Amino acid sequence: MNNAAIAPIGSVEKLSVDYWERSYSVNLREPVLLAQAFLSDMIKRAYGVFVCVTSSGLNYMGAYETFKAAQSHLADTLDAELEGTGVFAFSIAPGLALTPGAKHGVSFLAPLYGMSEEDFYEANKEHIVLVEVAGAGFAAAIAQAKRFAGQEIIFLQVLSAAGIKVGDMGDHHA
Repeated sequence: MNNAAIAPIGSVEKLSVDYWERSYSVNLREPVLLAQAFLSDMIKRAYGVFVCVTSSGLNYMGAYETFKAAQSHLADTLDAELEGTGVFAFSIAPGLALTPGAKHGVSFLAPLYGMSEEDFYEANKEHIVLVEVAGAGFAAAIAQAKRFAGQEIIFLQVLSAAGIKVGDMGDHHA
């Protein structure tokens, strides 16, 4: 699972090309390099899972969202190329898991929406999930890789498919 990311924040019009290039390097180039580094051994073993952690969403995050969306296409391409090898690829979106990086990003993003951080969290409360719950979805997705191969999924879909109700894990909202 590749989950390294940087999330430059700013309008497409004003965000420097340097930020776009850094975002490309981390958010798309690195997953390609990981695929090139690990897929051969996975194919030799006839088992493996390659997961891209994706995102889609907000304005002022174009330099992040563009390359995260591209990871979804990367996973689709890989899964088609890996057919019959025992190696599966898919992409998964965790929702707004309040990691330190996400919280840092919100501090810059909220003012661009004319909101306080508290207002931003309130407006997005239905999309905020505990990191542990998103992690459980990731683990369940890996365990069911063959089922989700070639798809773009969200962690709640995976938990549901595994028969796990989020309510059984406590309140999923932060």
